[in-house]
Amino acid sequence: MERTKQNDMEEGKTRFKKIGGGTLRFSGKIIKPGQVFTAFPSEIPKSFRDLVIALDGDVAWTDKAKENKAEPPAPAIVAKKTTYILQPHGKSALWYDVVTEIGKDDKGEPILKVLNDKSLKKEVAEKLIEDLSK
Repeated sequence: MERTKQNDMEEGKTRFKKIGGGTLRFSGKIIKPGQVFTAFPSEIPKSFRDLVIALDGDVAWTDKAKENKAEPPAPAIVAKKTTYILQPHGKSALWYDVVTEIGKDDKGEPILKVLNDKSLKKEVAEKLIEDLSK
């Protein structure tokens, strides 16, 4: 008496064999390496598709979510130009800091970040702004 598993399978299910290491938790079952199991191709997570091979021919990998909705267009990426400001350090007219705006606080006022470690002479600070703007 010969028993075939093809009769026991539901229509559309495919036999798969797990070839990767580790275990796969799938539909409430634990699939171990080398184990043969049946499933609909759309039920296998994308991250595990490289760890299984189809034993019943080629498989068309379709996702239920992709069938129902179209992929939205990618948003356009616009690069924001950074502006650098020369600001006097304290009350001194000799020393300067190079600052840039990194955002706004709750009141809408700009948050400034000082880019230099030590205060600079005006000529050196202007040269730094020129180099950063390139």
